[in-house]
Amino acid sequence: MTHVCSPLRYPGGKAILYEKVKEIFEKNALNGYSYREPFADGCELALKLLLKNNVKDIHINDIDPFIWSFWYCILHKIEELIEKINTTTVSLEEWYKQFF
Repeated sequence: MTHVCSPLRYPGGKAILYEKVKEIFEKNALNGYSYREPFADGCELALKLLLKNNVKDIHINDIDPFIWSFWYCILHKIEELIEKINTTTVSLEEWYKQFF
C-alpha cells in the first residue's frame, strides 16, 4: 500500500515524479533549498519532498480558488476547518446548500 501525504486525492498527481525530482535535487546539490509549486493540486509531491527532508520548505499556489482556499485553511485556519468538518451534516441537502 502506498503512503499518502496529502488529504486530497488527485488522480494524475505529480507524486509519481518523486524519485526523479529527488534525484534531480541530489545531483544538483539542491537538498535543503525551498520547493515552489505553482499548481499545487493535491500537493502530494511537495509534501513528500518536505516530509522526507529533501527540501527545507515549500511554497504552494493553485489557480483553482477552491484548492487554494483549502490549502490556505490548512495553513492559517486549521481550527476553524476542523470545527466545520466536525459540525457540518453530511447530506445531499447540505451539499446543495454549500455548492449553489
